[in-house]
Amino acid sequence: MEITVVTPTVGPSARRLEVLCRELRAFTSLPYRHIVSDDGTPAPDFQAEQVVVCERYGARHVVNPGPFGLPENLNFALSYVETPWAFLIEDGVRPSRNWLEVTSGFLDLVHDRTFQGRRVSQVGHSHIQDWILAMAGIITGDPLDWFCAKDG
Repeated sequence: MEITVVTPTVGPSARRLEVLCRELRAFTSLPYRHIVSDDGTPAPDFQAEQVVVCERYGARHVVNPGPFGLPENLNFALSYVETPWAFLIEDGVRPSRNWLEVTSGFLDLVHDRTFQGRRVSQVGHSHIQDWILAMAGIITGDPLDWFCAKDG
């Protein structure tokens, strides 16, 4: 399974990025590609520090030319993904041992299988924001509609 890890970052994040990259490489036996996308850090020194970290751990550093913001940066970073699967992990997160192995193993178990008669096309988990939006009536319908393919 070919996998890309996408890490959005901005500002003086080289220390956090160093921890993430070091632990992800140390705790993962699965081969993966890593794309780090900076969202317009204004200080060239901060970007240069990110580049050094990326080079040290074999990650590709790209810089979002704008417009800036989380959705724009993620879309920009995802445009560099060449593998069938991409996983998002932010620069402030410390990946646990075998994080990618567990994630890809989970996908092997559920992707394109059926659940309650419907083909699983994506998986996810709820956050408190999802519950608030659902209670406000902004998210409506069967929760399975969010995670199952419409064609089956």
